[in-house]
Amino acid sequence: MEPSPQSLIPKSFATESLLANIILGKYQYAMPLYRQESLFTQSGIELSRTTMARWVIQASEKFAPLYVALKEHLLQLVVVQADETPLNVLKEEKKCYMWLYCSGVDSSEAALPNVKNIALYDYQNSCARACPVDFLGDYSGYLQTDGYAAYDGLHQVTNVWGGGA
Repeated sequence: MEPSPQSLIPKSFATESLLANIILGKYQYAMPLYRQESLFTQSGIELSRTTMARWVIQASEKFAPLYVALKEHLLQLVVVQADETPLNVLKEEKKCYMWLYCSGVDSSEAALPNVKNIALYDYQNSCARACPVDFLGDYSGYLQTDGYAAYDGLHQVTNVWGGGA
């Protein structure tokens, strides 16, 4: 008999499906955890936002190696698209920013099987030039942006402004 697969968060009742729904709600549908907590309560399920926040952090830690591998592959591509957007974050004194970096073209199957496009998010408390500098490192290629000044003068990067990111 095969051993059962290990849970993403051991000793927790958080199934992969529940985690996926919480994370999707928070990031894809912009539903804060306090609203999700309210929805669970309305369904008779006691699930605190503190618990959900801990699960989101634990899940992100498990996926960190995947993020690193995708980033390494992304930074080998000839074209990368980048954009940043301000975020309103509870209990933060100033605006924070979500930086998006994605593949400008479909990746070849041989390079990374089953992955066509890559979109990586980088949460920062600033919109300063240091953010793309830190993320891109020694990237050498074409960076398609909206022309925001933070991207100007990046080492070994050719900025392209054709229609924005």
